[in-house]
Amino acid sequence: MRMKTLALGIALGLAAVSLAAAQEPVCQVNGTVLGKDRKGLPGLTVAAIMETGGVIYGTSTDEDGHYALKGLKAGSYSVVVVLPGNLVSRKDAIRLRPLFRSIVDFNLTSDAPGSSLPAITPVAAPPPDAEQAAGGRAEASISVTCALSGTDRAPTPDATLVLTPVEGAGRRRQGRTDSAGMCVVSDVPPGDYHMSVRAPGFITWSLGPAAMKEPGSLKVTLLLVPFPMNFEGTLEDKLVPADPIPPATP
Repeated sequence: MRMKTLALGIALGLAAVSLAAAQEPVCQVNGTVLGKDRKGLPGLTVAAIMETGGVIYGTSTDEDGHYALKGLKAGSYSVVVVLPGNLVSRKDAIRLRPLFRSIVDFNLTSDAPGSSLPAITPVAAPPPDAEQAAGGRAEASISVTCALSGTDRAPTPDATLVLTPVEGAGRRRQGRTDSAGMCVVSDVPPGDYHMSVRAPGFITWSLGPAAMKEPGSLKVTLLLVPFPMNFEGTLEDKLVPADPIPPATP
């Protein structure tokens, strides 16, 4: 009996080690976006863009200006906050390591905003096989896969992902998430796009203009933040204006 118990314990231990080895280590980045008077700003888009390409993680700030991105792959990222008027405050070369939580805060009164996003590069598409080559050159396009969930990690169905060409050059693409919170938008020509996600009861997530110049595949993983309902006014009242109004001339 003792030998059987020992053997069972060893088997369970080996199974646990095997399962742990099969799971890819993930990282986490948290932070706060502050505006004037060092108060948190709600409803701002935050994105972690992997510098090697292929993956965007995104969310919005909550009613206190906090954000959290979980389940990121290890690597080097640009973390950006999108301001009204499509200005961007960004911090580059943020190195994320497994089992550590990285803190990336933004103080919009001291962090000078830039005017553009870092490059968003899809993972290169595999070369066409012999059958495709015989039938003609495959169209160079981008496939965007989107996984949406709430901050409780529950999938968000019936949300809409919209890719709008900058300055209306081309056709708008969109997809709707299924019961698992997933959608795929295929055959997107390389170019500059505004990317937005809308879901009832959640803050709209909007990134753009985003330059996606190379054909391939891009994965977007979003944690949608519930629309804060316990403060007065609107989100716009709490945001830093894109073009501050100068004082009146005496």
